[in-house]
Amino acid sequence: MSGVGAVSLAETIPSPAAQKVAITLYRDGDTPFQVLNPWERAQAVKRGLVLVTETREVALPAGRHTLRFDGVAEGLIPQSAAIEGLPDGAIERNYDYALLSPGKLLERSLNQPVRITRVNRKTGKATEADAIVRQGPDGVVLQTAEGIEALGCSGGIERLTFERVPAGLSSRPSLSAVVEVPVAGRRVLTLSYLAIGLNWQADYVARIRPDGASLDLVGWLTLVNSGGTSFDNAPTQLVAGTLAREAVDTPDAETSALSRQCWPMDTTHTGSRRPAFPISAYAPPPPPPPAMAAPVQDRGVEEIMVTGSRAKLAEQSELGDYKLYTLPQPVTVAARQTKQAAFLDLKGVRFTRLYSYRIDDYSDYDDGDAIETTPTVLLRLKNLKTEGLGQPMPSARWR
Repeated sequence: MSGVGAVSLAETIPSPAAQKVAITLYRDGDTPFQVLNPWERAQAVKRGLVLVTETREVALPAGRHTLRFDGVAEGLIPQSAAIEGLPDGAIERNYDYALLSPGKLLERSLNQPVRITRVNRKTGKATEADAIVRQGPDGVVLQTAEGIEALGCSGGIERLTFERVPAGLSSRPSLSAVVEVPVAGRRVLTLSYLAIGLNWQADYVARIRPDGASLDLVGWLTLVNSGGTSFDNAPTQLVAGTLAREAVDTPDAETSALSRQCWPMDTTHTGSRRPAFPISAYAPPPPPPPAMAAPVQDRGVEEIMVTGSRAKLAEQSELGDYKLYTLPQPVTVAARQTKQAAFLDLKGVRFTRLYSYRIDDYSDYDDGDAIETTPTVLLRLKNLKTEGLGQPMPSARWR
């Protein structure tokens, strides 16, 4: 077949990726990530809200077809999706978020043929056999010519090979829409939607000057992407202020874990079962690192990037009752990455040094003395131009 109009009615038209993407992050939560406990911190970075605007160019045939947008954000809120550029709009929308993972692969392959490869630990010789998946992923049971067996219980090295990826599984989330196109042609579409999984906060670094009465203050915008979707070379804005949000049902990317469960010592004797160990293709997002005033080294699990220089600060403007920060140049916010950009650089900010004491009263004890603890040093700043400040300052952690 050739030409745009030669596509059959049953064929799905894919849009593999966006040509352009822009993101606007909304902060969710006022408490700095660093002071939260690990569970609260993991939830905080997931709660952030982002508005994603993608520009895609697709060739659309005449008639009714399914248009599939691949590579959308994992935390996409389906109810918020909007498509502009279609002559008659979308008739139906579907968000496909069953992602390919070891557990999901087993779950979708029940009663289907696979190949099992076993490696003898003594000789290193590999043998293959046909099998049928009878149970999984919470304990994988196979049926072979020798009978029923559990995967991973022989004590040797075993692996499964699948002929194909089951229908409905994808390596990337996708949004599809049924569209009606009166005239064939290439069209530039704008796909916009809200998604969770990106959050941000401000971090301040203060360096006291030798005079002891003033300091230099640098403010950083810390972006945390806890999802598996990257946003490449994207114009980026951040909105400061408390959002009024209603709870919505947001589908999480479905990635089942794979576990192998065997009897003790690889026998069928009566006894407590060996605890299962999970094997998952998707690791949970790491907690964000402490704010730094300079680039820090890669820590292996997560990537921390510092972008922009103090000569090119994020531009602050008004957005109704909110403050809008626009980064000076497009940035790449990679999957599971923390990125920092400077938005404040002030010299000679005056402060007042205060000493705070806590006095513990032990009068009920034998000695009856009150004990003074070590004083806490506090730095008090006034957000006034006459004091070297006078800037909108999002709530944040100071260092």
